[in-house]
Amino acid sequence: MASKRHVRRVEENRVCGNKAKYHTEAAARAARARMTGRVGPRLGAYKCRFCGGYWHLGHIPLWVEQRIAERQDKYKE
Repeated sequence: MASKRHVRRVEENRVCGNKAKYHTEAAARAARARMTGRVGPRLGAYKCRFCGGYWHLGHIPLWVEQRIAERQDKYKE
């Protein structure tokens, strides 16, 4: 049986392994602004629970994008 420390480290590497780490939310949002034209779908900055308070960028869930689109359509009328 693996120790909890080992399980935690394996999980961190699996979840955060290749992602860019940003020290602040502002830095993550600035990086998002630089890559907006290249990545297509919307990205959101989130604080990672595995890597000690760093911020990452990730795709916003589909249901959130749909709600945003609904609100935008609502205010266009």
